[in-house]
Amino acid sequence: MPARKKTPLPPKLYQFPYVRFHGKFYPLIPIALTRGTSNVNTFALLDSGASISVFRPEIAEALGIPRRKRKGMRLGTAAGGVDIGVEKVRVEVGTTAFNALIGFSHDFAASFNIIGRETFFNKFSICFNEISRTVLMVPLEDLRS
Repeated sequence: MPARKKTPLPPKLYQFPYVRFHGKFYPLIPIALTRGTSNVNTFALLDSGASISVFRPEIAEALGIPRRKRKGMRLGTAAGGVDIGVEKVRVEVGTTAFNALIGFSHDFAASFNIIGRETFFNKFSICFNEISRTVLMVPLEDLRS
């Protein structure tokens, strides 16, 4: 049998353990958001079922994003929907940084900030390992080189 060729590890591999919250484990990852001179370090739920990212209103306030300046849209939810404002912010995960559209809402009642697929999932190869309760993320820029 021929020897198997080893695939080299990518230059950047981020590994985040799931976080226990109210007795359950969730893929919450550390994330930094920047707008202008304001910077917020927080955690967000990596949600492959969400189309867009939506963060809690206090994050918008900390970034200095006024309610009246945000471009509005309606986000459909299981409970009907909520109005959100969308803003472009600088996002950092580990040492990987890029601009992303993030929604903010005062009506958003979730316990977590949510990272959705648009403008985020196309930046990484992402593996959810439910057995080890770990998220593995490789920036796609590293896989292309």
